[in-house]
Amino acid sequence: MNLLGCWGLPQERARWLAEIESAGCVRGFEVELRRQDGELIWVRENAYAQRARDGTFLYYEGLLEDITERRRMDEELRRHRD
Repeated sequence: MNLLGCWGLPQERARWLAEIESAGCVRGFEVELRRQDGELIWVRENAYAQRARDGTFLYYEGLLEDITERRRMDEELRRHRD
């Protein structure tokens, strides 16, 4: 699944960047993304900024977990409770 360039909302990308820049990592960051085929999915991300010894940014490394089904089930439970 290719998720490059698929941020649903620009403010979510800005929130992710602010968090990883200030803390050096993001943990449990949940966001809705758009796949190349147009489908919206929810992911949880853990990532960190890899830096050189002098502190300059090299790259981001992390893992995305598709939590779409869990989010759908949570929403369904909320609807049944309400």
